[in-house]
Formats: sequence, C-alpha cells, structure tokens
Amino acid sequence: MKIALVLSLMVSALVAAPMAMAWAVPPSDAQTARLMEVLGFKAAIDRIFDGYFTRHPKYSRYTPAQKACVRGLLQPVLQADQRRAMAASIGDQRHVQYVLRFAATPAGRKFFAHARQALLDSVPAALHSDPGLDTFFESLSPSEQKQVLAYLDSPAAEALGKATPFAAPSATAKQWLRLQSLSRCGVEMVQL
Repeated sequence: MKIALVLSLMVSALVAAPMAMAWAVPPSDAQTARLMEVLGFKAAIDRIFDGYFTRHPKYSRYTPAQKACVRGLLQPVLQADQRRAMAASIGDQRHVQYVLRFAATPAGRKFFAHARQALLDSVPAALHSDPGLDTFFESLSPSEQKQVLAYLDSPAAEALGKATPFAAPSATAKQWLRLQSLSRCGVEMVQL
C-alpha cells in the first residue's frame, strides 16, 4: 500500500512538474523588445541619449560623427541589458502576451499612448502619480474605461508595475565599449 502511494505521488509530481514550469516561461527577447516599445522605453532612451550627449561636458567637445559613433556602440548594448532586466523582472511571458493583447485594443492603444507621453514628459522618472490620469480616464468611453480597469486589475499589470527595465552594463560590456569607443570612434567613452 505504501509503495503504491509513493509511486502515485511520484507520478503526480512528474506530471505536474512540466505543467508548473510551463506557467513561468520567461518572455522572449522579441516579446520584451515589443513590450518596451509599447511602453515607450525606446523613445525615452533615445531622449535620454540626446540629453546625455548634449549636456555631458566631455561629449560637448566631440564632433557629431564621434557622438553618433559612440551612441551606435553604446545604445544596442544598453538596450539588450534593459531587455534582459525587464524579462527577468516580469518573469512570465503570459504577462507580456496579456499586455500586448490589451495594447492592441482601442482602450489599450489610448492607455499606452498616454503612458508613453507621460514617460517622455518625465524628467527623471517621477515617483508620484500621473496628475493627467484622471483627465485621460474621463476621455474614455464607458466600455474603454472597463477595459482599462480590467487591465489595471490584472496580474500582468501588477507584474509590469514591479518590472525593472534598467540595468547597468556588465564589467565585461563596459570594457568592450571603452575599447571600441577608442578604436572605432577615436574618443574615450565617459565612465558608465
């Protein structure tokens, strides 16, 4: 009797293990890239780079070609690090898929257009609530308001709210970027 119970529990565990792992499949790089685009991080990062290259005293003496070269080296590395950080902090591709499905609806398009603009307008990212959210919400139809509220109450929105899209480059990436900046761009990259 005990052997049958143990075998039954082992079989149950073996059957349940793949199902449990299927519930937490991390988002792919492509899914995370799309999510970050929908959220407005790509445009925000572009704006950060623009400000960084115009305000940092060391870069002010570089030519536009040198700035473009350094940006071309740095931006893809930082974006890849940010996608990895975002995917790891969300942890489940179902949340990303849910957000992307919601973003394709009329209410989602309006919601994320507002969110993207709020992100672009923030300098730096504010820790307070968006004062324009009430006005935005009132501009929605009752049906769209229900869709937005359903999204905001979802596990996907909760996971996204806790997600961390920013990550510092690894020491190896920093060293590679410094060397490439000198050899390809002819300038010393500012300390990352």
